[in-house]
Order: sequence, then C-alpha cells, then structure tokens
Amino acid sequence: MATAALFLAATGLAAASFTVHQMLDGLGAEVDPGFPYYAGRSAESIASEIRANGYSQVHYVVTNDAAIRRDLIDAFHKEGLPVWYLTFCHVAYSTADFPKGWEAWKMSLRNSPGKDYTRLCMNNPGYIAFKRARIAASMKRYPFDGVELVEPFWPDAPGPSSDTYGCLCAHCRAAFLKDHPEETAMPEFTDASSPRWYKSNPELYRKWMDSRVKGIARFLNATLDGPGGVRRRRPDVPTMVWTLVQDSPNAVAALREAQGNDAGEMAHAVHPSAVCLQTNWMDWSRSELPPDYLKKYAPFVKHLRDLSPGTAFTFQVDTGSLAPSRQTYTWLKSADATARKMGARGTVNYEYFITKSMYDDPPRLVEARPRQGGVSLVFQKRVDAGRASDAANYHVTGPQGEVVSVTKARADGNMIHLSVRGLKPGKRYRVLVNEMVDTPSLWLFKGYPGHTVRGLKATFRGQG
Repeated sequence: MATAALFLAATGLAAASFTVHQMLDGLGAEVDPGFPYYAGRSAESIASEIRANGYSQVHYVVTNDAAIRRDLIDAFHKEGLPVWYLTFCHVAYSTADFPKGWEAWKMSLRNSPGKDYTRLCMNNPGYIAFKRARIAASMKRYPFDGVELVEPFWPDAPGPSSDTYGCLCAHCRAAFLKDHPEETAMPEFTDASSPRWYKSNPELYRKWMDSRVKGIARFLNATLDGPGGVRRRRPDVPTMVWTLVQDSPNAVAALREAQGNDAGEMAHAVHPSAVCLQTNWMDWSRSELPPDYLKKYAPFVKHLRDLSPGTAFTFQVDTGSLAPSRQTYTWLKSADATARKMGARGTVNYEYFITKSMYDDPPRLVEARPRQGGVSLVFQKRVDAGRASDAANYHVTGPQGEVVSVTKARADGNMIHLSVRGLKPGKRYRVLVNEMVDTPSLWLFKGYPGHTVRGLKATFRGQG
C-alpha cells in the first residue's frame, strides 16, 4: 500500500495539516450549502461569515456528493478553517446520484410511514460497497481534512413499539443468525402469541440487541476499512463517528436497546479518531433548555471512557431547527464551556445560520479587508443586496480627513466590495456605512422582522 504522502502527491491534494484535536477544538459549524441562505453568493463570503462568528472548524454537510463545491472548501481553508466531510449513514436526504437498483438498499421497517428522507440498511452489502466507494472517491477528489460518519443507528425510539422500528430485512436476519448460530430465527415483533415474541423471550431479544450494536460496528469498519476504503487510501485523515445521547432514565441502556447506539462499544470496535455525542431530538426540541444541559450526558461520557479511554470526543447541539427551541450565540458559547469542562474538545452546531442570533442581532461590521483598488467590508451576517450595492451609502475619508471617492459597491452575501479611487498604499482610511439592512426572507423561519442599522465604521490601510 502506498504511503499517505505518495498518495496525496499523486492526487494533487494538499497534505493534511490539522490534527484531530485542532479539527475539534472550539466552536464547530455544520454548513449545508443547499439552504437558500448560502445561494447567490461567493464561497469567499460564506467562509468569511463563518469565521466572523467565531467558529474554528466547519462540518460540510454532504447530501449529494455530485454537488460538493471545491471552491467552498478552498475558501474555508483560506480562512484557516479545517473542513470535515460529513456524510449520513442510515438515511439519505437525496438519492439523485444513486445508481440504478439502489431501492434494494431500503430498510424494512415494522411500519413505513412517509418521511422526507430514505432509510438505508447498514447490513446490506450493496449499500456498504456504495458508501465505501462514495466516501473514498470524494476524499480523493476534494481536499477535505477529515471524514465524519453521522447517525449510524437503527430506527427508532422508544424501541419495537415504534412504527419505524427496524431494520427487519433479509440481510439483518442473516446477520443476526451469523452472530448467533445457535438460533433458528430472529425475534418476533408483531405476533404476541409467538414463542419468539420479544417481550416473552428476553434472552432472544437480548441477542437481537447485541447483534444490532455489532451491525453498526461492522458497517463502520467495512465502510472505512474495506477494499478501497478511506482509511486504507488516506490513513492520514482523521475519522469521527457520531452516536446519540439523551437525558432519560437509564439512557445508555435505553438508547442501546432502541437504536443500537453504544458509543463505548462502537469506539472500542471501530477505533475512530474521535466520537461526536449527538443530542437527541427529545432534548434539543425543548423550548427552555439550559446551556449546561450537556451535564446530563455524563453517563455516556463515562461509558465511552471506560471502553475506549483516550478517544477524543465532542458534543453536537442544535440551535434552531424548531422556532421555539432557537438558541443564541451566548447560549452556544456557554454550552461549549460546559462541554470543555466535561473533557470534550468543543461543540458542533447544527446548523450555522439557524441560531436565534440570526433573528435577534442587527448587521455588525466586523472587518474592513484592504484589496487592490478598494476595500471589502465583512459583516457577521448576510445583508440586503439592494441597499448594499448603492455606492452613495458609503463615505471614505483619508488620514487628513480628505474625502476619497467610492466609485462602485458590489454586494456579495455578507461582504461588500467597494472600489475606491485615489487610495495610497499604507495610508490609513476610515469607511462609514450610512445604512445597512439584513435579509429576513432568507432565514429558516419567516415572519420575523429584519433590522436596519446606521453609522457603522471601520478602518483599513490602502493598497493602492
């Protein structure tokens, strides 16, 4: 097998320059470029906005590998931000780039209600081979700094009584019988009169739960380490696996039973570089969630440390998927501080632009970046292109108070590029923004008022 250095040289990718700790320290932002908030703007503007809000790493949400933006990865790198390739395991939010016949990979559930995503069986060899090849191909083509496998669990809480409990397909039955050759069939989940009814046959049910946990580990190892897998092709790249955590009685055992989640056993069997402990929906959806709620996950941290001591970990939090449960940056930073006290490297926030601060905070001028023949103004959020593109909205003065002419203003997401006539290299200038407006039409939830601010100021040095 070729060395990592030879492989990277052959593919033209830059050598990985971030350790797993550097890729997890501090605030992490999940970024899904498919949201309208990221449309119609440059990669530079998106990356500068993430950096302006204090994030130190990016988790690039990939739902369609054919739509990955190389320019966006490069822009994040230019801002000094490492970028994770984030891919889902048991669900697909898009099947647009799937091969013919992929429908055979679907999970067989106890009852299959309509969903806005497709559940895929992690015991299906066809899906495993596809997932392994897809990850390796994307990591070969794009300069991601790490790979994270998200939501490798079986549906669904609270367990077999759930309509979406599974998977119960032929591949899962075969995996169970291979794990337990002394058995002739898997448990029964619909016929209470059966001798294999899971409630009346606790030993058989226990074996089934164990097999579900092992199935997740097998999927992860096969995906990462199978023929052509990313850990074979790019052993230099950190890997991270997510697992659910929640605040409930006997939560470690409850999640293991309901969804096959077991952070300790998974980490021990798979040896990822890090584990992300993902807040379950019944916790993050609470409207009054204190930022130190992560303390409730101490049993999961202990279990992980007991079975896989030394494995780095982080927490994933949600700051606004539901309108009543939106959280501010102040809340997020407090949650991050709690995570660090618990031994985590930091936090991962879903999704960058949906925080409550997006709705509450007016546009703020963070930085004026000098450029040839002008200056680029960086705001902490996207601003209205109409107002931002009016050159008369800006006033630039020189070191002696002389007025310098702004000849053009071009809006680009959170950035405004000003062309300024007569700048002298090295001289200090001040720019005044008369008025700026944000973009409530692009926020996740509509009907919230926007903000108008006036008299924003910044200084910069001319580059000629």
